[in-house]
Amino acid sequence: MRALRLVVDELLRSLFNTEDLTSYRDLERVLEDVAHDSRTAKVWVDCLIRAVFIMMVYVRAEREADWPLQIQAMKFMMPYFCGRYINFARYGLYYLRSMKALPSVVLTGFV
Repeated sequence: MRALRLVVDELLRSLFNTEDLTSYRDLERVLEDVAHDSRTAKVWVDCLIRAVFIMMVYVRAEREADWPLQIQAMKFMMPYFCGRYINFARYGLYYLRSMKALPSVVLTGFV
């Protein structure tokens, strides 16, 4: 994970130096602009940078015991699972549906 974060940091270093980024939405806008410039940049943005961002969000949710953020990160991970890891996709979807169907007493305990 540390190596992937370092790679993404180096890829984004030029964007941080040239752009005035104040929020995550600004970063997303810049990444969309970069992805529209070339197919190679689109692959890097879609397959590496966004995936590492999702991984970082999931790790943060797990470490901080933030259950709603963990569920949101799982939702964001599902498209990556569906491409190659069919068991992760199957049981991930089962997990998400099971968490939505929790009784309110259990749900308040998680939140």
